[in-house]
Amino acid sequence: MRRYFGTDGVRAVANAELSAELAFAIGLALGEQLCHEQAHSEVLIGRDSRLSGDLLEAAVGAGLMAMGVDVLTLGVVPTPAVAWATRHSHAQAGVMISASHNPIEDNGIKIFAKDGFKLTDDQEEALESAIDANHPTRPIGAKVGRRQDASGLRLAYVRHLSGLSSARWDGHVIVDCAWGAAAPLARQALEASGARVTLLHGAPDGKRINVRSGSTDLTSLKRAVRARRGAAIGVAFDGDADRALAVDEQGEVVTGDHLIGMFAPWFRHKGWLSGDGVAVTVLANGGLCSALKAQGLKVVETKVGDRYLLEGLRRSNLALAGEPSGHLLALGFNTTGDGLLTARLLLWLLAESNKPLSVLKQSFTPYPHLESALAVWDKQRLAKDPRLEAALAASQEALGPMGRVTVRPSGTEPLIRVMVESQDVAICMRVRDNLLGLIGSLNQEMVAESS
Repeated sequence: MRRYFGTDGVRAVANAELSAELAFAIGLALGEQLCHEQAHSEVLIGRDSRLSGDLLEAAVGAGLMAMGVDVLTLGVVPTPAVAWATRHSHAQAGVMISASHNPIEDNGIKIFAKDGFKLTDDQEEALESAIDANHPTRPIGAKVGRRQDASGLRLAYVRHLSGLSSARWDGHVIVDCAWGAAAPLARQALEASGARVTLLHGAPDGKRINVRSGSTDLTSLKRAVRARRGAAIGVAFDGDADRALAVDEQGEVVTGDHLIGMFAPWFRHKGWLSGDGVAVTVLANGGLCSALKAQGLKVVETKVGDRYLLEGLRRSNLALAGEPSGHLLALGFNTTGDGLLTARLLLWLLAESNKPLSVLKQSFTPYPHLESALAVWDKQRLAKDPRLEAALAASQEALGPMGRVTVRPSGTEPLIRVMVESQDVAICMRVRDNLLGLIGSLNQEMVAESS
């Protein structure tokens, strides 16, 4: 079992589990690996607006420079900007300091290879071994790495988004930046389509990132769209803008499933849909999967997380994937989830279709779908408890062949997540409540044992 890397890089409470010492060791280990590959290397580093970003950026950068690697700093940028800039520069790797949608006290370290894709499992395991060894020979004198400003690559990323299409959409879009990494770039990226842009939570603010804002809490965006009658849509990003959700002109939520339902046939029409299908996770709504299959599209199902979506895309030679949370992958445009790209594509689709978003999102009829999460003492141990496994089997039987249930440990937080889906909402609620009750009891047992 890996010690440091989870489903999306290293993520923990900053200056506690994710200490400056660990960040420095990660920089050393990455620098050591890159030095084996070539004599002189450059690594891009970006961060979101979290207060701990300065600390961790400095520590990772110090580790890299101690190994003779030059550090090129991007400043506050979305995660997908780091991926794109790494792929389109001479850098041998990219590092993003972010905990995405997590609370403000958390932070994380995501690493991209020079092709712009996140590290593979094998690459992360090799990096962990190097972190634990922590005895590289370090250069001295003129061979020590230096720090340089690379903020110009931020503008190159925005120009990339701006130049995707000449299709003009002159509607009014309200954009919730979650006080995060999208705030400095969102207006310029979306105004290129002709849109009139109003920002909510539109400044980088590490004390408020993701707090009652962005894609994790759409309340204020829905309210703003309903209050401003000229607003055609709302778009919300999370803290590092690797995902996006939308709100239609009536103030109703447009999920990641809705976006996939709209994008898939449009991508096929545009000739972008390699493999004539899409990848979705086990959390995708059954109504979406049925609708896509009815259109003759292949649907590949993966575990939850963008790394598994990417594996599904590559394994089946596909180009489009997404999660209900708004994490979409469109490999013809970027190598990772990209909220600003999703928003830009959505405006493009609106321009070409000449239909309101409330009509476009009717691409499928969702099945009743419930999701809940409980904070627990030991998520991995609890998820493997045989009593929970037995309850899951009984729940699936109660839901029948058209229903689904998943219980899984969160990849980034100390939570157990429960998803239940059925065409009968009453059965959905009963199954969910029973599972949550059992998880709560099992957790209490674990807490009592540990005290």
